[in-house]
Amino acid sequence: MEQTLPNISQLTLSIRQTDPNANSDVPEVFPPWGAFPAEQYLLHHWDLPSSEPNQDQRRRLINDFVHALDDIPEEWVLASPTPKTMVIAPQQLRSEIFWLLGASWEIWNQSRDPKWDYQGINIWLRTYYAEDAEEKARDSAKLAAWFESSVEGNPNIDPSIDGTMISWRLLDDELIFNFGTDWERVFEIIPELIGPKSGLSRRFLSDEDSVGKRFREEVFRELRENVALSTGLQEKLITIEGSDNIVQYCSVHSYLLVADETTFTTDELLILFLDLKGHYVRQSRIKVPDDDIFMLGDMINSGKIRDARYWTDDFPPGSSLNPKYRALGEIGRELYGVEDLLRT
Repeated sequence: MEQTLPNISQLTLSIRQTDPNANSDVPEVFPPWGAFPAEQYLLHHWDLPSSEPNQDQRRRLINDFVHALDDIPEEWVLASPTPKTMVIAPQQLRSEIFWLLGASWEIWNQSRDPKWDYQGINIWLRTYYAEDAEEKARDSAKLAAWFESSVEGNPNIDPSIDGTMISWRLLDDELIFNFGTDWERVFEIIPELIGPKSGLSRRFLSDEDSVGKRFREEVFRELRENVALSTGLQEKLITIEGSDNIVQYCSVHSYLLVADETTFTTDELLILFLDLKGHYVRQSRIKVPDDDIFMLGDMINSGKIRDARYWTDDFPPGSSLNPKYRALGEIGRELYGVEDLLRT
């Protein structure tokens, strides 16, 4: 039987279209609007008197939020939030800012909860919609079949329990996600895809954690030693930029599967291995259906992703490094800390 995937409009649940000037409140569902860190950040930093367009202010603040993840207060990041433990802004302020954020944020408010708590579950993002109606329909049918195959046999999903989870794992709505190649724009709508995760699982061990600190020191010391032992600039660059560089792997904290225009002509999803700020570290393509697709989270957590064919340089298709993560790239220059060794 052909699976019919839910449209974005089916995820609005109890969202009410009311006049914000007529004593209206935001929908009272749990978790309520204002519960998650991104929403808390907006509530604390939104400038109501500002002449800046609402959508511009939203994008700017979400970008600021992503770059401030390390400084998010612990009380904003709860492992198992309850009505009693959540720190929520006054209802009047929440209502006013909620209605200023725009339709895309409003519609997806209901889908933030599961993305907040589940880890290791792959999220699919569709960013391409053909102009031709028949082609678009064929692409939709393909995507539905691929998505269904990724659920069947997945040991991490019990359809009898997680039926609702299947609906929010696929971000597919032409009015919201028609980004083309600009897949990063999804973070403006659902910044929870970047983080931080719930309190018991913040993406990186803190600097105060002695085990995490020792591990990081060892990783960077090993990289520096390997670069120093390399002869010639080209060999040093290969050591730094190759897929064996454990610093790259340690920078990955999540991943995203993207169905872009290339996907529908090659039957290959784009895999983006993301860092804490939403930058991709490496990217590759994975043929669908593929048995490994629901094991990506476990492979990242266990370190096995380094040997996977869509990461390692040793087997096709391999992966490509983000230019920002190159030895002298915007991120790599500071991250690797070996620029001085490239001059010798």
